[in-house]
Amino acid sequence: MAGSHTTFLSVPPLSGPSPAQQVLDLGCGEGRLLGYLKVDPNITRLHGIDVDVAVMRRAVPRLAPLMMDYLQPRERPLTITLYEGSVAVVDRRFLGIDAAACVEVYAVS
Repeated sequence: MAGSHTTFLSVPPLSGPSPAQQVLDLGCGEGRLLGYLKVDPNITRLHGIDVDVAVMRRAVPRLAPLMMDYLQPRERPLTITLYEGSVAVVDRRFLGIDAAACVEVYAVS
């Protein structure tokens, strides 16, 4: 949507690095929250899960490393993994996750 922006109405602003190292975004869609979280230096693993693979494919460019990621590598490497699946199904791959988010994203124009 041209001229639109994303607003996280219910996500508290990060006043500093997160204590979580592994974060799961339930219903990650286009990866907007994951893209927001990927700059946190303490997070080492981001996981996203969604039922719509076509929508998740649109997340890939947003989550790809930026030029600055190569020029100034993180102290702690970051791995981002996207999974096809439903939040309604128990998935043992996510045992041990430090934090999970389920955020509805609205585009405001």
